[in-house]
Amino acid sequence: MSKKYPSVNAIIINWENYEDTSNCIKSLKESSYRNFDITVVDNGSTDESLKKLRVRFPDVNFIGVDSNKGFGAAVNRAVEPVKNYSYDYTWVLNNDVIFPDQNLLTNLVQDAEENTKIGIITPKVLHYPEINKVWFIKGQINWNIGYPYHQSESQHLFDIFRSNENYSEDILQNDYIPFCSALIRTDVFREVGGIPEDYFLYFEDVEYCCRVSEAGFEVKTSQKSIIYHRESSSSAGARKTIPSYYMARNRWHFYRDNDDKIGLLFYMFSLIWILLNILDRAHKKEWMSIIALLLGSYDGILGVRYRGRYP
Repeated sequence: MSKKYPSVNAIIINWENYEDTSNCIKSLKESSYRNFDITVVDNGSTDESLKKLRVRFPDVNFIGVDSNKGFGAAVNRAVEPVKNYSYDYTWVLNNDVIFPDQNLLTNLVQDAEENTKIGIITPKVLHYPEINKVWFIKGQINWNIGYPYHQSESQHLFDIFRSNENYSEDILQNDYIPFCSALIRTDVFREVGGIPEDYFLYFEDVEYCCRVSEAGFEVKTSQKSIIYHRESSSSAGARKTIPSYYMARNRWHFYRDNDDKIGLLFYMFSLIWILLNILDRAHKKEWMSIIALLLGSYDGILGVRYRGRYP
């Protein structure tokens, strides 16, 4: 490494979830890395979570936002105070991750320092508590239909549209990575700007990684590094109303932002996508999620951006 310990700002977004955020901070504090700060952005919580977090972790930096303006806006709010680039890296974290290896951040920074073309790098992501199951290895985009997906060992409705590959390299190249644990080089913010705020939630990581790649940076996975993603927060998440709405809506935004690359099969695929997701939710009697899917598709077609009908 060019420096023994380049400086890192670890950013965690909290929204009315004291339990997961406090567990994430506690786990992060066990890191062996010697030069990082923790910044928690509270995204307009109306409960007592921010107050309780301040009391429990007085050495953590807290930023309170008056209203929930989405994931990208929260991350950008934490990056704004360091526009002088006093940190070498920003580590964007979901509050539902657990750090099983105290050397995780050390290994990620070392990989980034060894290849200055890397703009963003993530560890391999495993489910928790079922840590034998992979949640994320590699993110790819099927440009023919505008479908971003990531390779895992989970069964999925749309596996037919995915490629099957054997990933043997320690460092993998991606079209995109999910921002549950993304180490971003400060030069990326300088050259590309902040994370898109108009998506509010979901797909902003896909769009941002596309912009980062277009700027000449690489987006990588380090299979040597491992992080856990809590099942309690993610296992049924895709069928809840908030994710259902924004996943349906923002795929239309992603199409509009990349219509020069996405084929006309996007329209047929979108119809198949919504029908299969409705059938899946109907089978599980998740009627409110079906309504959210339909509203999200409607708003996406109309071009509604930023915060929508949920939360």
